[in-house]
Amino acid sequence: MAIRGLGLTPDWVLSGINAGGNLGADVHISGTVAAVREAGGPGLGIGIDFHGRVHKTMAKVLAKELESYRPMFIEEPVLPQNNEALREIARYTSIPIATGERMFSRWDFKQLLIDGYVDIIQPDLSHAGGITECKKIISMAEAFDVAAAPHCPLGPIALAASVQRDLVERRRWVSEADYVEGLAFAQAFTTIKRMICLIT
Repeated sequence: MAIRGLGLTPDWVLSGINAGGNLGADVHISGTVAAVREAGGPGLGIGIDFHGRVHKTMAKVLAKELESYRPMFIEEPVLPQNNEALREIARYTSIPIATGERMFSRWDFKQLLIDGYVDIIQPDLSHAGGITECKKIISMAEAFDVAAAPHCPLGPIALAASVQRDLVERRRWVSEADYVEGLAFAQAFTTIKRMICLIT
C-alpha cells in the first residue's frame, strides 16, 4: 500500500464555522488548503473533512471556494441526518462529495445511493457491522457507480481488519489510515488539527 493523498481536518472545521459565524472564513480556509497544495504538489490528493460541522449554506460557500485547489473530495459536508442537503451542495460544486463514516448498515446507505448525490461512500467497518457488512455496502455502491473510500481512524486493529477487506474489494478507491502523525510533512501545518493518510 502507498500513500496517495492526505485527509485534512483544518482548525476552521473544529471551531465550527457556520453561515454568518465568520465572514473571513473562506479566505482563511483557502489559504490553508493552498499551502498544503503548494507543499504537496499537483499529484497529492487532498480530502477535506468537514465533520458535518457546517450548515448547508456554509458548505456550499466553502466547496465553491475550494474548487480551484482540486481536492480529491470533501468529506461529510453535513451530518448524515441531513443527507438530503447533499442534493443542493452537489449543484454548487464539482468537487466529489464523500460521506458515510457515521452510517451503520446497508439500509442507511440505500437511500443515499438511490438519491445519487454522493460520489464516494465511506463505511467504517468498526461502525457498520464489520468486514461482511462493509463488503455488502461497497458492492451495493458498485451498482450505482459510486466509489468507496472506507473510513478507518480507530487504530491498528481496525486498520488490520480494513486491509483484509481492501484485499478483496475491487471498488475501493482509497482507504483512510490514521498514522500520519510521524510524517514531517504533517508537522509543518499548525492550522491543521488532524491529518490522515489516504492509501491505495
